[in-house]
Amino acid sequence: MPITSLSKLLGHAQVSTTQLYTAGADPALAAAYRTAMERLSTTAPAPGLASPPAASAPAASPSEPVPAPDLSQWGQNLPSVLRSACLAYVQHCVPRWQTPRLRRRARSLRWRLQHFFAWRLAQHPLGSLAEVSLADLRRFQQAELARGLAPHSINPLTAAVVGLLRNQADQEQPVDLSVFRLRPLPRPESLPRHLSEADSQRLESFVRQRLSSGDRQLALENACYFILAHGGLRACECLELQGQDLDLPAQRLRVRQGKGDRDRTVYLTDLACQALTHYLQLAPGAASAPLLRKADGTSLSHPWLHRHLHALGEAAGVPQLCPHRLRHTYATRLLNAGMPITSVQKLLGHAYLSTTQIYARVYDVTVEADYRRAMAQTERQHPPLSDRPLPVDNWPTPNTAAAASAAHARRV
Repeated sequence: MPITSLSKLLGHAQVSTTQLYTAGADPALAAAYRTAMERLSTTAPAPGLASPPAASAPAASPSEPVPAPDLSQWGQNLPSVLRSACLAYVQHCVPRWQTPRLRRRARSLRWRLQHFFAWRLAQHPLGSLAEVSLADLRRFQQAELARGLAPHSINPLTAAVVGLLRNQADQEQPVDLSVFRLRPLPRPESLPRHLSEADSQRLESFVRQRLSSGDRQLALENACYFILAHGGLRACECLELQGQDLDLPAQRLRVRQGKGDRDRTVYLTDLACQALTHYLQLAPGAASAPLLRKADGTSLSHPWLHRHLHALGEAAGVPQLCPHRLRHTYATRLLNAGMPITSVQKLLGHAYLSTTQIYARVYDVTVEADYRRAMAQTERQHPPLSDRPLPVDNWPTPNTAAAASAAHARRV
């Protein structure tokens, strides 16, 4: 029985709790993915498309290094001591970041640090990092909540500040050690924003109808859709794919340094491979070039991806479509198609099963079907005791029982 259904029957809030009660091994991840996706497929692949090429993927060539961002003009309004500490921390983080994300991550970290210290300086003067206290961080959390920000938006802000202070402590600089007791704000429990199965089928049928189009723009949109819907990638992971990350003969993608700096492999369906093959026929590129790119060769941006997916959803009759909603749908569909949640966890690149639970919603009908199938199997293996009395010729009577007791006493 799938561990998600068992977790719901046992009343556990986290699947990790259910894992303490169970032991077992998952099937091969690729086989589990193929099986689950075959159950979801209701129509044959679109005709007229070339099958994935049998040749091996081209050898990877080293990509051009991206120069470190220019930080000379950043944070001019901060005290020199704070500014120098922040810039040193950003430079400390740069070598750990993947090259395509270096500029975006550095910009994000600088903004988070500047946003906090601008708030802190508006409260009281601040001469050094040692003056930042646990109370400051907690007041900042409450101020951001009052401003209307959600916990998942506030936690990265405080995490950046705590990371800076931890780096200072590692260098034996004075800091208030109480700041390391800060707890992130709890995220409210909410259902994942997955599409219904009817909407998923409607959207996929719409995309299938335009797979053979010779329009390069449509081919690019189709490739983006199938990478997100059949691969479960995050938007940033999709945009940062290179040609060398796609292995069409093996029907898989390599996600390099995803969230948490973890590499992982995701698998693709025949239909996704056909869409990607058709796109590459119209827009061939080098192994080190971005896999998904505009007609002028430039990489796609987050606004471009969100805008075109939203328009695709509107045209298919599925409003409010976005990359992360496809990721939620990917996880939910696989889980309800019978794929173990531990396998879904690997495909999504989550470190904890509790995170996968946020993305994947097990349906009540799935729980009922899993329960009845598991109990039917249990009953076949362990037949119930008969409730029909068995005939016994020498059933003990009161006289025979007394005689047997006396004989036993004499022997003793």
